[in-house]
Amino acid sequence: MGFSDGMKESTALAKLCFFVVFAATVASWISFTTTSWGINFVTYTGIWRQCRGSDCIMLDGYAKVWFGVFQAFSIIGFMGLNAGCLLIGLYIFWGSCKKNGETGLSAAVICIITSMFWLIAVIIFGAKFELDDEVSGPDSGDHLGFSFGLAVAALGLELIVGVLMLLEAKKS
Repeated sequence: MGFSDGMKESTALAKLCFFVVFAATVASWISFTTTSWGINFVTYTGIWRQCRGSDCIMLDGYAKVWFGVFQAFSIIGFMGLNAGCLLIGLYIFWGSCKKNGETGLSAAVICIITSMFWLIAVIIFGAKFELDDEVSGPDSGDHLGFSFGLAVAALGLELIVGVLMLLEAKKS
C-alpha cells in the first residue's frame, strides 16, 4: 500500500481535495513562518518576528492585545489546516481510514472551522496593521505583503476543500 495504490483506489474528488489541501498547507507554512505579512519600506513584519535589514526582534508575547489575538487565531488556523491535511491523507492512503466516512467528515469539519480562524486572523491583521504605528512604523508606505496573500489563499483553498470533503464523505 503506497502512494500510487491510494491514488488509484480513491475518487477524483478525493484526489482533488488532497492536492488542493497540500497546496494550501504549503502556502500556510510559508505564510506562518515568513516576515512579509506587513511591509514598511525596510521593515518586514510577520507573525513571530519583525525584521529591519538583518536585525530582527521577536514578537512572542508582544504587548499589543490585537497582535496577540492575531497570533492566537493564526496558530489555530495553521494547526487546523495541518490536521485537515493529515486526515485527508489518512482518508486516501491509510488502511482502516481509507474511504472511511467519519475520517472524511472529520477532515471536512476541521477544514471549514479552522479556515474561519485563519480568516479572523487575516481580518485582524489587515484591519489593524496600517493603523497601528507601533507595529507598522510611523512612515507612510505601509502595505500588506506576500505572506498575507498566501494566508488568504490558504484559507480560501482550505474552505473549498472542506466543502468538497463534505461531498466526498457523504459518498463513503
